[in-house]
Amino acid sequence: MSYDLAARSSAATLCMLALAMCAPSTLLSAQGAHDHHAAHAAHAPAALTDRTRAQIDSARAVIGRYNTPAKAIAAGYRPVLGDIPLQGVHYVNRQVIAQARFDITKPSMLLFSPVGDTVALVGAAYGYHVPASAPDPDGFDGDADTWHEHPMLALPNQRLTMVHLWLVDPPDGPFAHDNATLPFVARGMSVPDSSWLAGPELRELALALALADAPGDRLLRTARIGGEALRDAVAKERGGINAIATQLTNAQQANNRDSYRERAAAAVAHSEQLIATIKNAPPTAAMREQVGRMVDEFIGKHDTGSGTP
Repeated sequence: MSYDLAARSSAATLCMLALAMCAPSTLLSAQGAHDHHAAHAAHAPAALTDRTRAQIDSARAVIGRYNTPAKAIAAGYRPVLGDIPLQGVHYVNRQVIAQARFDITKPSMLLFSPVGDTVALVGAAYGYHVPASAPDPDGFDGDADTWHEHPMLALPNQRLTMVHLWLVDPPDGPFAHDNATLPFVARGMSVPDSSWLAGPELRELALALALADAPGDRLLRTARIGGEALRDAVAKERGGINAIATQLTNAQQANNRDSYRERAAAAVAHSEQLIATIKNAPPTAAMREQVGRMVDEFIGKHDTGSGTP
């Protein structure tokens, strides 16, 4: 397969989510919608109102009924795109999306993430296609539900906007874009105390651990188009991260904050090199731009919803 054909195949894979979520452009009313501003690793989440907490409890109670992939599939959800770093596998329900109505008890997606040798239901997502000029949906009460966009997966002249709801709150709150705790839980590692790592630093380490684990396999499949040399280079960086993971645990057990932060920075350096290696591998500028956009989408480096086009 030529590089160009392989790159286009990877782009087609990303489009699967958009196709799975296909819905009429009039699915949501713009009246009364929030002008949400997503806070992806930008600032502390907004405070939850009493009504928001009650809504979260109601949603989690319903979501918890589908606590295995088998139950999710029986309820009409289907896995799409594989394990996404810091989010897990998205199980999409096209019928719920087609109903064209935001309902906290009917998420359009369920999120499953590895935990040791099994998988666990870790959250849900409410995602919709809206006209490009429309604001984000009038979702949960208050301003804490930070919606974000997926430009590469949106239908023509529309935005694909969504909000996550986690069953166990990540550091950035129940509606956070990512859940930085997932890679630690998957490996049986303890999440570092916030005085050791927090905010963007914690996310960067979590991303590194994720890319060296199951979600990184998708990047390796993308890397096939670069040949054996690229695969070896990516495998080397993943190996470096995996070796550091043990050192991180040792530093925690020794209560050595400085060592932990030093090793975390080294893991992030491997992760950044891994990403850069894949982005720079294509032979032409156009291909590098295309692969770069796919990689950024995969690692969560994309636009956040603002409620405006």
